[in-house]
Amino acid sequence: MLGMAPPVVAAVVAMAGCGHGKPVDWVDPCNGACVAGEVCWAGTCVPESACVTPYVACAYSDEALGCTDVRDDPFNCGGCGLQCLGGVCLEGVCRAGSNSCAGAGLSECVDAGGHAYCAFLDSDQLDCGACGNACDVGAGDVGAAGACQPASTICDELGLTSCPTGCSDLVSDPYNCGECGNVCMFGCNGLGACR
Repeated sequence: MLGMAPPVVAAVVAMAGCGHGKPVDWVDPCNGACVAGEVCWAGTCVPESACVTPYVACAYSDEALGCTDVRDDPFNCGGCGLQCLGGVCLEGVCRAGSNSCAGAGLSECVDAGGHAYCAFLDSDQLDCGACGNACDVGAGDVGAAGACQPASTICDELGLTSCPTGCSDLVSDPYNCGECGNVCMFGCNGLGACR
């Protein structure tokens, strides 16, 4: 999603009001406390190396770096600084309310600023099992099977597949549907195929 070509960006803008600039501040929950080489993740300063795919380091309104998932962040939808002006961010695209999160097998969450976004609660490290329930990434915890798991977790023991983005249930994960890396715009059908 980071290397979107200009025609794709134009399509994003046309679909749901997404654009450059920050008409609403993206607030740094670490209040500028992170030092060089660190990023803010769910209110905690962690080494920048902890922010790995699908997470990206983007600048908050105070220019401090925050680690975020550009697939569903309404402030950085599809890339840093692309803010959804209405609707939700789904698969890195700003969508109108009619293109719901549930329609893609995701849950709709609302951040502290009242902005809606979509999240896959089974494995999202910032919304693990429930909206706003962040795993302790500083300790190496990961989201899997709807719960924060220790870094030593073996995916096979949970009945999940190990993918570059973490442990995944290939029958329902819209980011790894049927196989690792197979992203479904409209969700995974529960049988390992895109809807």
